[in-house]
Amino acid sequence: MGEAGHKRENRNISFELMRIVCMFMVVMLHYLNSTDRLISVYAPLDSVHIAGTAIEMLCIVCVNAFVLLSGYYLCRQDFKPKRLVRLELEILFYALLVPFVLKLAGQPVIGDSVYDLRYYFLPVMSGNYWFMTAYAVMYLFIPVLNAAVKSLSGKALRNALFGLLIPFSLVKSVCPLLLSFDRYGYDFGWFIVLYLTGAYIALHGIPFLSARKKGTLVYLLMAAFSLLLTVLIKLVSLSHGGMNHPITIPNHYNFLPVYLSSLGFFAVFMHLDLSRIPDKAKKAVTFVSSSALAVYLIHGHIDLIDSWAYYLTGIFGTAPESLFFILHGLIMCLFVFVVSIAVDKIRILLFNGIHFLCCRVFHVKIRQAGNNGGGRA
Repeated sequence: MGEAGHKRENRNISFELMRIVCMFMVVMLHYLNSTDRLISVYAPLDSVHIAGTAIEMLCIVCVNAFVLLSGYYLCRQDFKPKRLVRLELEILFYALLVPFVLKLAGQPVIGDSVYDLRYYFLPVMSGNYWFMTAYAVMYLFIPVLNAAVKSLSGKALRNALFGLLIPFSLVKSVCPLLLSFDRYGYDFGWFIVLYLTGAYIALHGIPFLSARKKGTLVYLLMAAFSLLLTVLIKLVSLSHGGMNHPITIPNHYNFLPVYLSSLGFFAVFMHLDLSRIPDKAKKAVTFVSSSALAVYLIHGHIDLIDSWAYYLTGIFGTAPESLFFILHGLIMCLFVFVVSIAVDKIRILLFNGIHFLCCRVFHVKIRQAGNNGGGRA
């Protein structure tokens, strides 16, 4: 393998590691929210909530980074409907599995009525997983997006991105009012902006993110800015009241500093050199990353997203009212991560077995049909 091949393999492993880190960040974000460790207009401004919000600002880049990676890779690939079909089947599997297990355990589920069964049988269309809903719609636009990025010059694509960032990010970042157009980055429109950004990075690069140190600096500075802004808004809220919406803006996915922080975070892994790690370690990273999405599909299920942390208090206890909540959160999130990966490996074996049986059955039927047809001829 030549030097270019080594760089490509190293980059792939780096991004596979990024998938793992991002998914752990997703779990941590949900933990912080479930245990009320974030600064809000109602929470006190103390060391626990400041620390929780600091962790949030470091982790909030995870969703943007996932979509940036899609744009980075898929912009140079052909659109493959079967990839979306496989994704839909995996989503449907967990959408049905989670309530089934909860029912067996005697726990409540949302889909008790016939009407609410849409969350299980139509998980993408019903918004069971908001991320998958936005991602699936974005994925359908990929043929159009790829045609655009390939035909546009670097300058034209950059101008288009700047134009999209104005309504999707810049205006909401400086306006303290609630805007009807703004979806906080929880929609396919923002995902398209991220996809085009990832494609631009892949095709043209971004000079100020041309090295890992620069990416790290941008990532940390923007996270620190978001934290500082949240604290300042909280102080204003304590003295003047209100600020219910403005205090949430710094943790929106389409908040401009969060977008910039995501670019820095992405650059860290894009320039991360893992060429010297052992092959076993690379295989381990690939093994885990291939099931990373299942971590979200299990704990992020509509029946678990707000209750999984509560269920696990029976094992790990409640979150401490001190900075030790950080250790508590890391242990609990690691537990969720490991269990989810193990469950998905079983799911993969099941899917592979079904695929093998279907191939054998259809192959036999086709061969028999061919033999019968040959006999009649």
